[in-house]
Amino acid sequence: MKLSNSYSESVEAGLRHVGGHTKVLEDRAPEDHPLTFIEEERGSRDGCLGQLEMLHRARAILAWFGDHDLDAFKHECYVASKLMYIRWKEAEPPRFSRRPVGLSQAGLTCCSRLR
Repeated sequence: MKLSNSYSESVEAGLRHVGGHTKVLEDRAPEDHPLTFIEEERGSRDGCLGQLEMLHRARAILAWFGDHDLDAFKHECYVASKLMYIRWKEAEPPRFSRRPVGLSQAGLTCCSRLR
């Protein structure tokens, strides 16, 4: 099946856009990287975790749609969701009514049965 040029061009444009998100963080000097800020307890921990979450979400999109690499996609999704969970658990004050973005109600119902 041949894809239309407009679809292929849209996909390429989207991948370039998402690749820009990863480039912004990956090209930072080590002293300006969110991991360094977390390790040195500088700045906003939640903000740094959010930046890392965005990086891994973008990497997941690139892994699947760009490289068609299912293992890399799963790994990046795992890391992004773990960061999302940490941010949710560390929210000040705790937000019991707030659930992490991206988890469906069905998923939460399923997980609550495991407790």
